[in-house]
Amino acid sequence: MSEEIFASLASGDQRSLVLQELQDGNTLEVIWGKLNGAIADQQTQQRLEQNKDDMEWVGDPVENTRADSRQNTEEEQDGEPWTRAMSDEVLIEHFLSLYFCWEYPIFATLSRQHFLVDYRAGRRRYCSSLLVNAILAIGCSLSGMHETDIGTDSNRHVSGQQLFDEAGRLLAKEDDTPHLTTVQALGIMSIFELSRGNQHESILYSGRSIRMAVEMGLHLDTSTSQFPQIELEVRSATIWGAFALDK
Repeated sequence: MSEEIFASLASGDQRSLVLQELQDGNTLEVIWGKLNGAIADQQTQQRLEQNKDDMEWVGDPVENTRADSRQNTEEEQDGEPWTRAMSDEVLIEHFLSLYFCWEYPIFATLSRQHFLVDYRAGRRRYCSSLLVNAILAIGCSLSGMHETDIGTDSNRHVSGQQLFDEAGRLLAKEDDTPHLTTVQALGIMSIFELSRGNQHESILYSGRSIRMAVEMGLHLDTSTSQFPQIELEVRSATIWGAFALDK
């Protein structure tokens, strides 16, 4: 509860609500409950806006063509868990929180807000299994545990390396179609390798990330584009994250 409240204060999200509740002398439990209620309302509104954007936005013909081959795969994945490496939802949420608390403020290769909205909704527009596993790999490493129990069976463990390997498996299945979440995942995989002291592999992932971003045209001026505001925000976060990491 404290981590989520501090994160809202640090990021500016619902800052006024948290400050008012603190001034009123409410407990952490009360503040946390009201904060989550406000966030849920905000996410609902964002989903409504996204649905409206989807209905109104035809999109760039080139982007649509590139996405055709991936669309079928995304539809087949609907309803499946984000990761097969672990199933403990509480632990998954913990690893995600660790990533966004400690790593995300340093190298933000994605848009946290839009990722979480699609993650909660099970939507694969700004979230993917590849991206989730890459994030969980870093979150698991930040937990300070070499291996983490994921079930009642004492022989069942998960480590950051196992989650990273799962991300690598999913990356190998990619059909080289440029996608925002793939650019983001490559950047995060670069960070993971660097944390392991594997500088050469880290450079390879970051280089691949920036090349894919340029191939998608994320570096181009969007002032006259027909993209909706949500898409522009995610594209901007992605290209700047890839650029900063590559440098």
